[in-house]
Amino acid sequence: MSSVILVILVIIPELSPVIEPTTVTEGRRVRLTCRNGCTSSPQRNAVWFRDGQPVTNPDFQARVQDAGSYHCAVRGQETVRSDSVALNVQYLPQNISVSVDPPGPVAEGSSVNLTCTSAANPAVDSYTWYRWTGSPSSLVQVGSGQVLSLPSLEPSQTGLYFCQARNPLGENNSTEIRLEMDMTENEHGEGNKQDSNA
Repeated sequence: MSSVILVILVIIPELSPVIEPTTVTEGRRVRLTCRNGCTSSPQRNAVWFRDGQPVTNPDFQARVQDAGSYHCAVRGQETVRSDSVALNVQYLPQNISVSVDPPGPVAEGSSVNLTCTSAANPAVDSYTWYRWTGSPSSLVQVGSGQVLSLPSLEPSQTGLYFCQARNPLGENNSTEIRLEMDMTENEHGEGNKQDSNA
């Protein structure tokens, strides 16, 4: 009795991932299309992955965290992947913060540096510094650049500061930070003068 060997070939089409557009501003629409490399038509039962993690919706509003490397596959045959294509999500400066060195109240005449940091895509191309001053309060531009240096702090330089970060998409401001002077040094100095005069 002769035996029959049945061979079933499963042909997996070559897949071509398409992202429209590949560079997008945060909040704009993105569409993912997995095309059959033989027919150039959309592949049925396609699934998507971003940086190895499943993508639930191939049509979405871009968020910052959606940037990454995408590939598609046929459902049930996820081990056979398409080439990867990158999605670049651009956004305004955000998470803007100001740090002061040294921290806390600073003695008169001391050097102080205020540093502005921000996340942005494209990168921040300019920083501008402002201070609230006077009564009633008015806003004064006091410097530019990522670091604002005050080499010899004076009482007139204390107050509320913030920085503005700008990239080609626009600008955003940091929260305000108060720069204070340590008055205990002055009090000790005045006390020593009075003791010597006595």
